[in-house]
Amino acid sequence: MDITPLLTLETIGSYLKKKEVNYETETNGTNRFLRTNWKFDMGDAAVIISLNDGPDGTSRLEITCVTHNQYRSRRADVLEMLNARNRERAFARSIDEDGNVWLEYIAFYPIGMPLSETLFDTIFGGVLVHFQDDYATLEGVTPKAQA
Repeated sequence: MDITPLLTLETIGSYLKKKEVNYETETNGTNRFLRTNWKFDMGDAAVIISLNDGPDGTSRLEITCVTHNQYRSRRADVLEMLNARNRERAFARSIDEDGNVWLEYIAFYPIGMPLSETLFDTIFGGVLVHFQDDYATLEGVTPKAQA
C-alpha cells in the first residue's frame, strides 16, 4: 500500500527535484520558503513557495511568481490588465513599485494533509499556466504549449 506524503515544504521540494527543478531553501525570520528561477519564452521569473502552519489546524500554502521584466513605464496599462484578470480569473495579481508583476496563489489546507504528486502538479501547474499567460500578454508573445 502506497502512503501519500504529507503537505510539507520537504514534500514539495521532493516533487520539484523529481521534475529536475533546481531551487534554494531560504529563511526569512521564522518562515522557510523555496525559491527558484523559472525560464519562460517571454522572460525569466522567480517562483517562491512557502508553507506556514497557522491557527485552527491550517497550513497556508503560498505560490508566488514574479517577473524579472519590469513594466514601470507601462504601469497604467499593466494595472488595467491585472485588475481585469483579477476579476475574471483565479489568483491575485499586482505590480510593485519597481514594475515587477506578481501572481499569488494562497490557499489554506489542514495541517498534515496528504499531498499527492498529482495534486501538487495540478496546483503548481495551474499557477504556472496562469502566470505564463499573463507574462506572455505583457510581452506580446504567444507562449509555446507546454508538455
